[in-house]
Amino acid sequence: MQRYSGKLKDAEKNYEIALDHDPDDILAQNGLESCRLIQDWKDNPTRYTVKKDNIMNGRYADWSPVYAGPDYDQIVFTSCRNECAGDDVNPITGMKSCDFFVIRKDEKGKWQKPERIEGGPNTEFEDGSCSFSPDFSTMYYTYCSSDPQIPRPATIYESGRSNASWGAGHAYSSASDTIYNYAHPAASPDGKWLYFVSDMDGGYGGLDIWRVPMGGRLIGAENLGPDINTPGNEMFPTFRRNGELYFSSNGHPGMGGLDIFRAVSTSDSTWTITNMGSPVNSSSDDFGMTFEGDLTRGFFSSNRNDGRGRDHIWSFEMPETVHKITGWVYEKDGYELPDALVYLIGNDGTNMKLNVKEDGSFTQRINPGVSYLLLGTSKGFMNYKHEMTADSTDQDREYVLQFPLSSISKPVMID
Repeated sequence: MQRYSGKLKDAEKNYEIALDHDPDDILAQNGLESCRLIQDWKDNPTRYTVKKDNIMNGRYADWSPVYAGPDYDQIVFTSCRNECAGDDVNPITGMKSCDFFVIRKDEKGKWQKPERIEGGPNTEFEDGSCSFSPDFSTMYYTYCSSDPQIPRPATIYESGRSNASWGAGHAYSSASDTIYNYAHPAASPDGKWLYFVSDMDGGYGGLDIWRVPMGGRLIGAENLGPDINTPGNEMFPTFRRNGELYFSSNGHPGMGGLDIFRAVSTSDSTWTITNMGSPVNSSSDDFGMTFEGDLTRGFFSSNRNDGRGRDHIWSFEMPETVHKITGWVYEKDGYELPDALVYLIGNDGTNMKLNVKEDGSFTQRINPGVSYLLLGTSKGFMNYKHEMTADSTDQDREYVLQFPLSSISKPVMID
């Protein structure tokens, strides 16, 4: 709590006390590392921009948005707003049991008012945190029934779509031991695996992320291993279309609460884990990230800046990186050559002929990480060549090049 509230020096002292007692305490190790990283994350934020969405959010909790169609023109999210089915109030949240809502774009590309999905997966109990098959024909989601006499853990349900309607949900796979929770399903982009969260035996502590072959049973699942899972909680797995896995954890070094991490598989059993940093992550809970296809933008959930700790949906976007060349073609003694041309050839297949302005200048956008050959030419002058490689960076860059051309008719002093 000291770390979450920004009292990093106090938190460091207590983590060190914990490590004196148990040097192998992974959560204390990661907590101490977090205290030493948080200020750097705040001082050096990523280029992502985030803002609270004005349309999807209501008075109560809204979370786990997921794009729900191949055109990325509709989103399904979970909400506890008053339109939810059932009359019971959840004793933990103080709000109605959650349901699925859908928001769609109109013909002008503007998001319309959210609507509750009628029937299908929605029940009077808790329904939430969904994922879709690659063809968007099947929804996988978390279902929690209610019984005051017998506590019922979370389980995974699925629902099929026929035209625009969703069918009634049914259990994805029967689990013989119902004392465990199975939740937060996420279908892999290739359709081969179903990832999910569980507290079943054989994990690393708390909630872990597991996977099973699509269509298989939840029993006998494969744990994703210690690169991803910790003695803390790993939750809300989601996928980007390129295969990157995103999840939230309070066990890895982070800014506080649940942080969002990107995981890239380097082999069948190892992963490279990256904290998404500020401003995507905060000292609050941040989770449930969804991307708009191959674009570096989308939505996620967070309870930051909410005095009651309720979750809301936030948008995120990485501003487009611009790399460009600005150049001048001129006679080497100084005057401009407005009739000059510049040939631009890149190892990515670029082949362009650029005209210059009246002052002999030109500007051309290029791609990061590409090697280029540039040739400045003008009638009556010798050519001038530049070779360069654009940096592979996500920061804006401008490369300034000079093309001083020598006249072929003017005498040149030879030493």
